Amino acid sequence: MIDAHTHLNSEQLYPDRKLHLGDFEEAWWTWLITIWVNHLRNERALEIKQSYDWSVKVWASIWIHPGETTFGNCNSEEAAQEEIDKLIRLTYEHLGHLCAIGECGIDSHFERDSKIQAIQEKLFIAQCELAKDTKLPLVIHSRDNFELTYDVLSRYKQLKVYFHCRWYSPDEVQRLYDAFPELWIGFCGNLTYPKATQLRESFTHAKELWIKIVLETDAPYLSPQSLRGTQNAPQNVVVLYDRVKETYGIDKEVFIQHTKELYWW
Repeated sequence: MIDAHTHLNSEQLYPDRKLHLGDFEEAWWTWLITIWVNHLRNERALEIKQSYDWSVKVWASIWIHPGETTFGNCNSEEAAQEEIDKLIRLTYEHLGHLCAIGECGIDSHFERDSKIQAIQEKLFIAQCELAKDTKLPLVIHSRDNFELTYDVLSRYKQLKVYFHCRWYSPDEVQRLYDAFPELWIGFCGNLTYPKATQLRESFTHAKELWIKIVLETDAPYLSPQSLRGTQNAPQNVVVLYDRVKETYGIDKEVFIQHTKELYWW
């Protein structure tokens, strides 16, 4: 079984990474993708990937989260370029341990300043170019700015595009489906929240279009409703798989196959 997108390298989960990997293994889950969002987490992800010989297979996805322009080191054009140069080198040094580029994209939820938006766009384009050059899938984080995200991605329709933690409407799901031949959409524990009506409508529409859907925890964030208020962990993806099967009648093997196709296993 697979958690398609988690943050085992985060400040919340990293100190107990062995425990979380053990719990994940006990639950009969076998593949886990730990996502990089900044340089510190990049180094942690590599350490997890390289240092532990588990039956759980840990892969890493590399690059810079758009939130780093507001809350991290990429708050200027010069700083962003330094991170781009550094992480391009890191990508090629460790290419054999990587399964994707991202999560990356546009996030206007906390910041709509035009200068910050321009830096996010610069980082996003650099990551799209790297995905093109390495032939790796691109993991997208996009919030409150579908149009700019779509505008950048429309220049890279040849890429495998994975929209993580889908926030947008069924109409926007349709636009993505019409534009991108190789499209995956990921859903997290917030699919189970009582007020997440639009998210469930997007899931249903993606299902009707036969879009490749994958399931993810985004741990330590977005615990499923039955565990809400607690820190999320990779093993909790079993709750999401079971809930989706119960609600939509989709066997978990469908989502597992979609994830394998995304990451080329």
